[in-house]
Amino acid sequence: MVNKFLIIVFALNFLLFQPHSYSEITQSEWNAVYNLTEEHIRENNWEKARFLLEYLRNLIIAHNEEERLQDFNPLEMRVAKLIEQNLEQLYQEGQNQLDNSEFSKALITFRKILHYCPDCKDAKELLEKTRNLRNTARGIKQKTVVVTSKITDKRQVGLRVYKPEKCFNGYTLFAHQLMGHVYLIDMDGAIVYRWSVDNNAMFARLKPDGNLLYNCTDSSGLQELDIKSNVIWYYLGDIDHAFQFLKNGNLLIEQNKISISKKNGLPYGCPRIEIISPDKNILWQWRGEKHIEELEQLMGLKISSLGAWENNNTCEILKDNPLAKKDSRFQEGNVIFSYNALDIIGIIDYPTGEIVWAWGYGILDGQHTPTMLDNGNLLIFDNGTNRGWSRVIELNPLTEEIVWEYHAEPKEDFYTKEMGNNFKLPNGNILICESMKNRIFEITPDGEVVWDFISTFHEITGGGIGIYRAYRYSPEYVQPLLDKIEKWRNEQK
Repeated sequence: MVNKFLIIVFALNFLLFQPHSYSEITQSEWNAVYNLTEEHIRENNWEKARFLLEYLRNLIIAHNEEERLQDFNPLEMRVAKLIEQNLEQLYQEGQNQLDNSEFSKALITFRKILHYCPDCKDAKELLEKTRNLRNTARGIKQKTVVVTSKITDKRQVGLRVYKPEKCFNGYTLFAHQLMGHVYLIDMDGAIVYRWSVDNNAMFARLKPDGNLLYNCTDSSGLQELDIKSNVIWYYLGDIDHAFQFLKNGNLLIEQNKISISKKNGLPYGCPRIEIISPDKNILWQWRGEKHIEELEQLMGLKISSLGAWENNNTCEILKDNPLAKKDSRFQEGNVIFSYNALDIIGIIDYPTGEIVWAWGYGILDGQHTPTMLDNGNLLIFDNGTNRGWSRVIELNPLTEEIVWEYHAEPKEDFYTKEMGNNFKLPNGNILICESMKNRIFEITPDGEVVWDFISTFHEITGGGIGIYRAYRYSPEYVQPLLDKIEKWRNEQK
């Protein structure tokens, strides 16, 4: 058991943040962090010592100051030894909890071990054993339904598959990154309409009245366009991943920010989720850095507030669902988030802001767009950033069991390291965006590919590769837009 934990001595490979572009490493900053790390070592605060060590490591990398390794390497060895000792204690603690049928506590303990030592086979086996024993105790007998499909000839682009009798027929909306257009296409892959934008569209949603709302890759925030691509409304901010327009006309938005602490001069994450009114007033705000301890307690992990841990790529209001009657954590109006740098998704209680449910560490891998289905389950795009293949899974959040999974055969044929989304269609099919391949496809619940499209629009205008998200709309939903287009074109004659 000891040797398996020794991996972390030289790896420490679970980096919760990327190197930042600091202007310089000041000696005072280095000394402050170094001394604080030593203090945590003496007090056996091994998790805090580890995160500060990683901060020092990234300073060295960012500035290529290898001469500091002379001080850093001995400190690293001391921290690694401290982690090794504490993980051994945790492993024994988890075994005791399992023996005493304290399944919830044991799950948290084994997740924590895997957080710091992902390759620990013993902990993985005990985690799975704990899940099975817990479910047996609860009387849960659930088996994951796994469906697969083979991918159409990779050399073919454009419309590759179309089976009208099995599809949810409508219109698909998407944008290429770093490109000045948003596209609406029909089931044949033909462009029905194209909006021109002055900045880099990340993704777009079509409003019921036919206007387009999209966010940008810069601080341009959200912009609403009419059919002439005129900006008729905007909201500035770093809304770089997700938004949702609500039935009452308000907007749910997320922003990811990095601030510098006035106390110690160190950077810390500031993930925000807000509800704003059409007149741009903030009606509700959630700041993720104020809820780190809640997430730590739920997952049994120590989370650093430094760096990119706060990279939240989802915000969505939970719909009315049958699970809410069994558990208030899943009630309508609560908000779901997705920290893909931590491989964790969670649910925020509205309006208190408390994180009441979290899941994913050791199972998810760089996930995107968890969304609630009508049955209360969550549909999740699991990128497999480090795994090397992507999948779409359906999770029962009450039992924390995966009840359905889709991947390609062979698995590597469906893979996008970054971005991506899944979208449950009204007929039960699922629309999937394989972002880095510019591919959008529709599958049935049994995994059959019934519509498959690879866009080459970026080649025409010289835009960047990558479709962040795609959405399918019914003909009825799109009709107000089509009416506006027809009226405008008639006016041009």
